Amino acid sequence: MKNSGNKNAMDIALSRLSRSQTTVLQLRKYLERKGFDLGNINETIKKLVEWNYVNDKEYALAFIRTKRNKFSKKKTIIELQRAGVDQEQTSTLLDEYYTDEHEYQNCLRFAQKIWQTESIKWEKYKNLAKYQHIIREAFLKKKVGDKLLMRGFSFDIVKNVLANEFSGDI
Repeated sequence: MKNSGNKNAMDIALSRLSRSQTTVLQLRKYLERKGFDLGNINETIKKLVEWNYVNDKEYALAFIRTKRNKFSKKKTIIELQRAGVDQEQTSTLLDEYYTDEHEYQNCLRFAQKIWQTESIKWEKYKNLAKYQHIIREAFLKKKVGDKLLMRGFSFDIVKNVLANEFSGDI
């Protein structure tokens, strides 16, 4: 099946690449949605890879550099796998850019923001009957911990951040 418009797969692919960097998988799916046949898609992608216009490793590097202070390592892995970046390549790059210390600092930064937000919520809840028996610090640690785990931080890092940085009366 050929695209209904008068542009060919290469024109459509180049137009897409001029707006944003994509992986081979993302470009393949895009061209499929545009109605191009598999042979045309494969030939187009083959040429674009040869010309280095599509490079999954470069996509992964750019993604990591952009998101390393916004995402946990685990979330970054998931997003790169969704984009079609090879798992082995992803692991190698992430080991280089996401050190344990960096992951800890990311977790700490998010924990501080979440702690502030949840502290404000606690002020609203603390006078309700069902919260009378709950200790403020336990409530906040539970809320912060749950949200950090949902963001993809490991249990050990979350536990260490909460124990080291949020103990005592805050």
